[in-house]
Amino acid sequence: MKKQAGKLMKREKAANHSTNTAEKLLDAALELFAANGFNGTSIRDIARLTGMTISNIYYHYGSKEGLLIAILERATREIVDGLTEVVNRDIDPLERFKLLLRAHFDLLINIGRKEANVLFLEEEHVSRFIKPFQIEILDIYRKELQTLKSAGYVSQENLTILAFNVFGVINWHLRWYKPGGRLSLDEVANELVDFVFYGICGPPRGIKSPD
Repeated sequence: MKKQAGKLMKREKAANHSTNTAEKLLDAALELFAANGFNGTSIRDIARLTGMTISNIYYHYGSKEGLLIAILERATREIVDGLTEVVNRDIDPLERFKLLLRAHFDLLINIGRKEANVLFLEEEHVSRFIKPFQIEILDIYRKELQTLKSAGYVSQENLTILAFNVFGVINWHLRWYKPGGRLSLDEVANELVDFVFYGICGPPRGIKSPD
């Protein structure tokens, strides 16, 4: 019994060590990709930053692209899961769509600026790997927009184009927003949600903007 318990503890310790090593490599790659870009970062740079060997990187991720895929999966899965939680709520569809927009904005902020840089500023390399997650998010929006269309809130025929337009509004702030500016993140989020609902003319007189 003691031998079995000892073997189990050793296996658990080895597994935890492997997980910690993988996470350290991922964090180091994220740091360097965000600062220097994918092309500007080498496997040797990542190994040097972590104090590990290049063989460690190949063992856990297979290649530099494997690290990029793992970073994208970690960040985008959090976004998809968060949006899915919102659309599963049994509430008024218009209110749910407002919450969806705000949740999308908050999730992009919460995954971190470095992850955002990799997701949206390294499009040349990211686009090949992120497509499955983009489709998941696109499907979430198309379903919600179809619900709004059926309820008479949406008049546009092509809901895919409409969804991509919404993505443009939500995602683009990652390129221009700087913390510490005149507007807080909360104020920026409210402005973006207002724009999605009412465009450049604002809400009709007497109609309250979405919270």
